[in-house]
Amino acid sequence: MKLENVFTMRIDNDSDVTETKAVFNPYKLIICIGGIILFSYCFSFVRLALESKQQHKEKAQYQYQFSEITDIREYLSAINDSRYSILIGMKDEASRSLNQYILDGLANLGLEISLEGRWFMSYIAVIDKGNLAYEAAGNNGNISYEELAAKAFVKHSGKLSDGSQYKIFSAAASAGRCSIIINGLEYSVNRRGLNFVVYDNITRTVIDSVCFDTWAETLDAVRLPPVSMIIF
Repeated sequence: MKLENVFTMRIDNDSDVTETKAVFNPYKLIICIGGIILFSYCFSFVRLALESKQQHKEKAQYQYQFSEITDIREYLSAINDSRYSILIGMKDEASRSLNQYILDGLANLGLEISLEGRWFMSYIAVIDKGNLAYEAAGNNGNISYEELAAKAFVKHSGKLSDGSQYKIFSAAASAGRCSIIINGLEYSVNRRGLNFVVYDNITRTVIDSVCFDTWAETLDAVRLPPVSMIIF
């Protein structure tokens, strides 16, 4: 809208000379400003909609990528990226079928506690954007089942670098459990073996939750939808 449009042209014919004057019109000024604001709002809305569409596209792409991986060696390689935060918890006996390839893959993620030969060891780890944020074991493994029932668990709570809150719990006994909660929602598959929850730091969403049965020689991968919230 042109600036002169906020003025109204008035013609005076009181004398022999016809005179044209520009008179300020506040209503047209309001309409002009309103048009500018409306245009800016529409432009911002379209831009945000396009960005949101792109984010959803990226999210869907990575969800598909992770949901197709059932080999633990391939999986450990795929999640080794600072784009992701990774929360890991063990349940039941999870060391029997750990081979050197898996142990190397875990070490490449930045984990420091060796899981090799640790019979019924409870274990949790948090990797935030490629950095080991927390790691703990409830016992040193190779203990009796009676001792296991008494003390073989470990838990921790904290925040990821983007402020997302998490709680993680591991109990090694067969009657125990693995819980991985992010922002109040439970994401752990809670099955025997190594439970992984992968959080995308760009889309700020959980993109995968899987458990590899590292007791069984087949190293089966199990994926389940998130269960209801559990507080411990």
